[in-house]
Amino acid sequence: MEGYAAGGCLPYAKAVAARQPWLRLYLHDWVGLRPGLSRTVPHIKSYCRCSPDGLRIAWFLLTR
Repeated sequence: MEGYAAGGCLPYAKAVAARQPWLRLYLHDWVGLRPGLSRTVPHIKSYCRCSPDGLRIAWFLLTR
């Protein structure tokens, strides 16, 4: 999936986007450098461990 349809997972209405044009600076197009990856959306996983009291993050890991 590419283009506008690929962004369907973002809970972000068109009307909100019109009022917040600065947000486009933080959105990026994916380009794969190897053959066969140019149409593949990147996949990440995130892991977090909270402190026993739940108020702080002990560690955070983001994979790509």
